[in-house]
Amino acid sequence: MINKFLQFIKKQRLAILLARFDCLFVISGLQTFKYAFPWIKLFRRKRPGDKTERLRNFLMTVQNPLFFAVYEEAASRQDIFAAPVYVFPEDERQFAGDELYKRSAASEDKNFYRSLLREIVRRDYPELREQYKVFERRLDTIYDMRFLASEMELVCEAVSGFAGFCPYEVDWLKTTREKLCLSFEYPARSKRILKPREQENLSRLFVYMFFEKSLFVSYWRSLCVGDHSQVSFLDFDAVYPVTPELKKYLLRFVQNQQNPHRPEEYKLRRAIMVLQEFCPDINIFAAWDEYLNPADFSPRVRSDNDNLLAQLKNGGFDLGQYQPVELQSPEELSYLLQPQNLKKGARFRKSSIVYWGPLAVLFYVLLNYF
Repeated sequence: MINKFLQFIKKQRLAILLARFDCLFVISGLQTFKYAFPWIKLFRRKRPGDKTERLRNFLMTVQNPLFFAVYEEAASRQDIFAAPVYVFPEDERQFAGDELYKRSAASEDKNFYRSLLREIVRRDYPELREQYKVFERRLDTIYDMRFLASEMELVCEAVSGFAGFCPYEVDWLKTTREKLCLSFEYPARSKRILKPREQENLSRLFVYMFFEKSLFVSYWRSLCVGDHSQVSFLDFDAVYPVTPELKKYLLRFVQNQQNPHRPEEYKLRRAIMVLQEFCPDINIFAAWDEYLNPADFSPRVRSDNDNLLAQLKNGGFDLGQYQPVELQSPEELSYLLQPQNLKKGARFRKSSIVYWGPLAVLFYVLLNYF
């Protein structure tokens, strides 16, 4: 009962904060906040600008990583948020040598925002169930910098072979639960506004990681940029795997602007929207021709096992070729699926009393009478 009361008080505080920034439209219509609206409007302060500008000002002023994570997961569903708001840092940051990059969140509202999003999923938007699972994962990267360091190291290792990659490493000797330390061999800086050459490298980096390494990030707030237009993802949400089905969806989206339906497709659509925000001066799909050519698409989704077998064969180790089982008629599959036919197999006979019983009797006779 006490927890429910505290949850109610914290929801009122959040609603009042939104009212002061004239952003009550964020929670308008939610059953989760229906008891707050009769009197919360008394705290409303009119602010200049449209809804997008007011929400951006709220996010940049409050700087709450938990609320921002909740918003990002909801905004990844373009069918719910038709006009998502992007929040990017305005100032640049210089990096050289060993740097303390980030600290873990100091907020104690972890359970509040987890319960808040869970309640919104249950009462208002059941379609955000998959986003809630991602939010649970992101809580680890917000409160424990070691999880975030693992994500960043995964991305760096995946794109290390890309020519336009701006290198940096995680300094594990100094990274702890509370702080994340990075090591830069060459001077670099975080940037929001990119030059055309840097935009081209970013577009190529995204598609390289997507098709060659089967990974992508759906949202990032800043990039690491080197002196020679190299780029790399720096402040991103999470790393997501890429399936062959998702690669085919990207092909259909580029060709026909097909709307997403599955959660991972919404995440990919969100990533493309963010990529276009960072690359306003170029056509991001222009550098993707070699990956989006339908004639070359199927071979690119081959598994690593196929590549390994090809390398072994070129080295003189001919392991043969896998021959799939071919059934000439549906009756053959039906025969295998019938339980009574299983007892006719040699494996069943060797595991039954009918097979081992006579052998046990023979062994007993030999042991006692001979």
